[in-house]
Amino acid sequence: GHSFGARLVTAATMAGSFQPRCLALLQAAFSHNGFSPEGYFRKVITESAKVKGPVLISFSSADRAVGLAYPIASRLNGDWASGIGDANDKYGGLGRNGAQKTSEATTIPLQKAGSAYNWISGPRIFNLDSNGIIHDHSDICKPEIAYALLSSISS
Repeated sequence: GHSFGARLVTAATMAGSFQPRCLALLQAAFSHNGFSPEGYFRKVITESAKVKGPVLISFSSADRAVGLAYPIASRLNGDWASGIGDANDKYGGLGRNGAQKTSEATTIPLQKAGSAYNWISGPRIFNLDSNGIIHDHSDICKPEIAYALLSSISS
């Protein structure tokens, strides 16, 4: 799923009885704390029957929609702390920072198509550092993304 579609497929995975081989969240527009112990989507990681393989999360500091618009909209309560949208912002988004405060998350670089990934089985999140590859929120149609997804399915 891309953007808010990432939230949709995550919610469907959490609520459904099906078990996807992997879950790919591309520039996801929901909380970077969503998989943390206090996060709404924690069950996707803790219940082994939810996802067979890895959860892939692409993120890029160039994603201004998730890096700026999402945290501003999320903090309409008037809390205008410094560092809007970065990894320390409690209102930050997955598409900007990857999963935060989640022990099952590992950050790795998004690699060139054909490169070897060492996907770890079990409930695991891979924050794919896409800086330098993804240049804005919708810049997801990349061979690197397709290859990461295909290699995770076949792992």
